[in-house]
Amino acid sequence: MAAMKNIASILSPKFLSPLSPSRGVLNVTKSEGKVTLRHLERPNVVKKLDFSQKIEDLWPTSNLNVPKIKVEKSEDPVITLTNPSAFLLDINTPNKKYLAQNGLDKFKNRTTILGKGTFGTVFKGKHKDQTVAVKLIPRHSSKQEQNALNLYHENIVQTLEIIENSEYQNYCLVIMEYLPKTKSLQDLLANLKESNSIFDPKIFKKTTQDITKGLKFLHDHGVMHLDLKPKNILVDPVGHACKICDFGNSARVTDRMQEFTYKGTIIYTAPEILLGQPPTVKSDIYSLGLVFWQIIFLDTPFKEFENVESIIYNVSGVEQVGKFNLRPKIDKNQCDTAMETILTKCWDSLPESRPNAQEVVEMLLKA
Repeated sequence: MAAMKNIASILSPKFLSPLSPSRGVLNVTKSEGKVTLRHLERPNVVKKLDFSQKIEDLWPTSNLNVPKIKVEKSEDPVITLTNPSAFLLDINTPNKKYLAQNGLDKFKNRTTILGKGTFGTVFKGKHKDQTVAVKLIPRHSSKQEQNALNLYHENIVQTLEIIENSEYQNYCLVIMEYLPKTKSLQDLLANLKESNSIFDPKIFKKTTQDITKGLKFLHDHGVMHLDLKPKNILVDPVGHACKICDFGNSARVTDRMQEFTYKGTIIYTAPEILLGQPPTVKSDIYSLGLVFWQIIFLDTPFKEFENVESIIYNVSGVEQVGKFNLRPKIDKNQCDTAMETILTKCWDSLPESRPNAQEVVEMLLKA
């Protein structure tokens, strides 16, 4: 891809907006999380990217039918999913009420922190005489987590219960199955890269199929994950089974998307969402393609870009511009033709042209 060779020019202060054939100057104020495009020649261009604003404010253009979807810039903390400590915090005590009111600070030295992510902190607990993983989340995030209730599949982390009480609650407690030996796929890929190794072909095939089967199960039950990435996939290092986790950004296909607040990770976000269109199950398929690419090449997609604003402009381009819709580079020496086909189909710029999860499963079986 010739465009990828010109990254230096793309990352310079001047670059072409996908919504206008004219050039502008990009000013980034990190403390405010704002990006301003100051146009030099034509007035009808993107004026501002503010990730806390509504999408229609981000892309003020008359030829796009923009729903009221908000995109928020979210940090993506490093997740550590294993800890040798055996500390357990008993939830069936007054601890439950204290946690719901005040959060986890008081108990940080009395429990094992299993992970920290965009949507909450996960710690090791005891609930109804069972060792569990407990995620502490802000009260307003409970709706998304409820999408995972009653989903029973070998490739989905099971949500057992959600504890909430409107009388005293500032936080919700999401009770999940505890998986003692798992690591995130992100950690596993980092270890492989550090040791200059690659996936065993058999494990690679099982990993990609497990992830896709879990995603198919979600879609079959009307749930969109909308934050599929290696950090949200747990891997058993012994049997190599994979489970999708963290439903903090999920939605049901029947939800009112006009009021949906999208908080997914930008580098895995489908271009239609970046352009303000409602997410669909095909948005998850786009993310799946990027996850597959990362498994093959053991690298982070779009790491050549210095900020998420550049990713948005260059990945989510409008068709008629032609220079945009950039995707990760595929080295044919490391990726066979069958997997290259799967990748390019999954991250097609048109959602309707992407395969569904069942079709991806079938392609993987033939690859």
